[in-house]
Parts: sequence; structure tokens; C-alpha cells
Amino acid sequence: LVWARYFFSIPFLLPLLAARHGPRRILGFARPLELLRAASIAIVTVSYFGAIQFLPLADALGLLFVYPLLATGLAVGFLGETVKPRVLGLSVISFMGAVLIIKPGFSTFSLGTVLALVAALAVSVNIVLSRKLSQTTPTLVAVFITSAVGLLAVAPVVPFFWVAPTSEQWWAMAALGAISALFSWLIYAAMAKAPATILAP
Repeated sequence: LVWARYFFSIPFLLPLLAARHGPRRILGFARPLELLRAASIAIVTVSYFGAIQFLPLADALGLLFVYPLLATGLAVGFLGETVKPRVLGLSVISFMGAVLIIKPGFSTFSLGTVLALVAALAVSVNIVLSRKLSQTTPTLVAVFITSAVGLLAVAPVVPFFWVAPTSEQWWAMAALGAISALFSWLIYAAMAKAPATILAP
């Protein structure tokens, strides 16, 4: 599924990229911070899909929502953004919900918990980097770099887990790629318009 998300998003992006940007311009945006931003979302995808192998979906999603507080802190520290009391309150509520899922004493702490928290940290890093880079990198280029880096990152391990999909599953994976590309475009477009401390919660 992780491979399909990246692989099938690229065919939807290429025609748009060809119409608006040339290959040389895309390569010019492949800077270290841009690659780190793309790698962070690949870590989110792998970690979260890993987490739901060990945890109920609701628990994994609840743990993921540690990210608003983490992203708010990073945005203040690295972007110099200010936090409104209401935003801080929402972030703390999300964190408290995650603590209730983990449970005090960590008696149910597991690999799934660790993976979900890694995903939350990676989401936070991605939000902050996306906000920073949105002022210089076109949204469509950012989405393409995310897909390309993610595909290169997971491709080497795909043969070890490959199971031949049915025709219906191929169509479902293609839809996943299209939805993923649209979702990423919306997120990066929003980052160009609003502070990370507003969007994170």
C-alpha cells in the first residue's frame, strides 16, 4: 500500500508538471531541506501503516494526534511563530487524548505505540518544513518530490513483501495514488497560506 500510494500518484502529477514546469526546474528544487521534508512524509506513511498492524485503528489514530502539540512547539522554535491561547488549548487536548490511549505507567506500551509516535513526530517535522519551504517551492513540485522520494525509499523492500494484486486491487491502488496526490496538494497549498500553529491542531 505504501508503494502504491507513491507509484500511482506520479502518473497523475506528470501531465500537470509537464504543462507548468520543466525537468530542470524540478531538479533545481531538490534541495536538502526539500528532500528531508519528502522523507518525513515517507516515514509517516511507513510508521503509521506499521502501527495499525499492531494496534486498533482508533488507538493508532489517537496516538498520531500527539502531532499538534509537537508541531506547535517546533513552529514556535524554528519558524518564530506565535501561538494563540485557543490553538495551544486544542493542542494540549490532543496530547491529553494520546496520553489516555498510552495510559499512565506505559503498561500497554508496544511496538505499535512506538511506531504511531514516530509517525506523529514525522508529521510535525513535515508540517514545519512544509510551511518554511512553501514560500519558495511551488506546491505541485513539492507534491511530486514527495512522491518521487517516497517511491525511491520503499521500492527496494517491495519485492520482499509483494503479493500479486487482483484487478480490483489494482484499481483501488490507482485510486489511492490519485487521492494521495490531491490530499498532498491541498495540504501544501494550505501551508503556503496559513501559519503552522494554526493548521497543526
